[in-house]
Amino acid sequence: MSEKANLFAAFPSVSKAEWLAAVKKDLKGRPLEDLQWQLGENIVLDPFFHREDLAELPPPLSDGRHSNNWEIGEDVEVKQLDSANRQALVALAGGAEAIRFILRRNYSEKGLKTLLSGIKFDGASIHFYQKKEDASPLELLRIFHEIVRKRGLVSSTINGSLNWSEVVGLNNSQLADLVRFANKNFPKFKVLSVDAKPFFRGSRGGVVKELADAIAAATAYFVRLKRDKFPSEIINHHLQFSIVLGANYFVEIAKIRALKLLWANALKACGVKRGTLPPIEAHFALVAQKKDPHANMIQATTQAMAAVIGGVNRLTVLPSDAIGGKPSTPFSRRIARNVQHVLKMESYFDSVADPAAGSYFIEKLTEKLAEAAWKEFRNSVIC
Repeated sequence: MSEKANLFAAFPSVSKAEWLAAVKKDLKGRPLEDLQWQLGENIVLDPFFHREDLAELPPPLSDGRHSNNWEIGEDVEVKQLDSANRQALVALAGGAEAIRFILRRNYSEKGLKTLLSGIKFDGASIHFYQKKEDASPLELLRIFHEIVRKRGLVSSTINGSLNWSEVVGLNNSQLADLVRFANKNFPKFKVLSVDAKPFFRGSRGGVVKELADAIAAATAYFVRLKRDKFPSEIINHHLQFSIVLGANYFVEIAKIRALKLLWANALKACGVKRGTLPPIEAHFALVAQKKDPHANMIQATTQAMAAVIGGVNRLTVLPSDAIGGKPSTPFSRRIARNVQHVLKMESYFDSVADPAAGSYFIEKLTEKLAEAAWKEFRNSVIC
């Protein structure tokens, strides 16, 4: 049998009216509206969707990719340099492909060198998340560049990102210097990170506002860097979105897909002709976790599936015991990585560019979220 054979041709098509008649019969007088799902104030979802609900099937959201491969990430909270370095090395040996160091203090070249000891920059992407109020992203990147140079490596080949929390304030001049340095020395580094964690309001009523705020934060970089006449393509090239995921499976899939649609529209509004979608990294929302680590371990699978089906570029699964306030154990971190290994190596979730494409329900939910978020976003300053 040909791989391109239309297997559905053997079955007669069924109209939406026929499906509705069958559903109403099974409901035995109960109104179909009772099964509708209210998502926020303005989005109402029917219990099922049909091909007739879509004017046409949207093209897959593949971002030009031929697969759905993503990086397996792990967060390393840096409290002591030696122990953080050991955790990173164990993670990489255990299959992690992206390490994000969470920094709560500023480090000298000696300290950063200790933290990165033994880590091969060509074998994994390196990410820094600064959470200290007086942190200087540019200084950190300069120190990292010096370490790379002394190793005899070419900085332009290294993948990674630099993010800073909302407590770290950069003025427009500092922001411009950071982008200028990164574009010259680390062209594969994303230094304009849109941290959507503060925008997360849960997976039911707050998704539209979360998406609108994320897009507004991203376009704000264009406004801030306009004074230095940075080409829009350069700004977009150094962007990345960092989002958090709740536990609502279908909503999180559609949220990620809607973000892609929204940013494509935002690029058009900003006059970016050759813009590509910035990478999307995803982490689990702490508020969505349970007190029971075993429940979190099970939930992690569906949360990871939602992230991957939605099409994230990098995913960090939260260890199941992370909610207790104590450091996660090596076992819980290994299981968190292995969740993604199973999705890749046994379930082949990385093989299809847009696994959700063609699902009437997900396509419609994506469309509704994107339309509502764009309407909300139009109240913001666009480029």
